[in-house]
Amino acid sequence: VLAELARGNLAARWGRAEQILADEPRFDLVVARAVGSVASVLELLRPVRHRFGLVALAKGPRLEAELE
Repeated sequence: VLAELARGNLAARWGRAEQILADEPRFDLVVARAVGSVASVLELLRPVRHRFGLVALAKGPRLEAELE
C-alpha cells in the first residue's frame, strides 16, 4: 500500500500501538483494526495520546451498538 501511495514520508509499523507510540516521536495517523471495542482501544491509547494526531479504527457491523 505504501508503494502505491508513492509518498516518501510514509512509514508503517506493525505491533501494539501503545508500545510503538511509546518509542517513536510522533505519528500523524494511527490505524487500528481487529483490536477490540472503541472504548478499549481509546483507553489503551490514552497514555500516548500526545504522540499522534488522528486515530482510524476499522470496525465491523456492530459499531453503532458499541457507540450507544
